[in-house]
Amino acid sequence: GYVSFDIPTLSELFTETKYSKALQLVVYAWLAWKNKLTVAEKITPCIVPFRAQERVYNITLNKQPLILSDAFLRAFEDELANFIAGIFNPTTKFNPTEEIETCQLCAYQSICNKG
Repeated sequence: GYVSFDIPTLSELFTETKYSKALQLVVYAWLAWKNKLTVAEKITPCIVPFRAQERVYNITLNKQPLILSDAFLRAFEDELANFIAGIFNPTTKFNPTEEIETCQLCAYQSICNKG
């Protein structure tokens, strides 16, 4: 069976942590497209489990199957560029994670004052 990572909009991939797996899959698809490994329409971002009893996880956009296209991947690239620019913008507020488990092995705990 199939299970979907549904994202309401492209921009929410970058603003909601619950879409992190979907973001990861779209980044991989974008990299394949950007490096001309194949055309956008032949890429299907999904997680295919190795165990037969597990489900395949694919991405839907606003409850519709995500069909990649050059236009979609260019729009994703624009969102990605804006997101990365925001990381380097000194006026962007940094919000440390509230999940302490995430911090346990982090080399930068002292910056967040969590260590």
